[in-house]
Amino acid sequence: MGEHVEEKLARKIEANIGPAVVRGEAFMHAEIPVRFVAFLIYLITALWWPCRLYHPQLKGWGPVETFCVIVMVLGPLVNLLLVVLLLISEAKAGWPHKGWIAVAILCAASAWPVVLALGLIGHEPVYEH
Repeated sequence: MGEHVEEKLARKIEANIGPAVVRGEAFMHAEIPVRFVAFLIYLITALWWPCRLYHPQLKGWGPVETFCVIVMVLGPLVNLLLVVLLLISEAKAGWPHKGWIAVAILCAASAWPVVLALGLIGHEPVYEH
């Protein structure tokens, strides 16, 4: 009788989780569009630099300031993860888009000297005269 319950439970689990596993396997074997990932890196970097440069001038905590803080904190980290994803995808594909990868890596790395020198949100003090 115990074997029957185990088999029934196994069938239920397989019926519920099986389609998700199949979709996950299909996603793992799918080729991720390199240009899309590179575009995301460009977009995040293009948003990060103005937010980082104008951060000392943002006074309140409205939607723009909140968005800028989120971009400043998560942007370099997300770019790093996207670069890893881009490299894995390109290695699977045989490196057909070397130009896109080089520019995306340069773009993603451009924020890191500032992040390492000043921190994710830190900024120079603003002196008012």
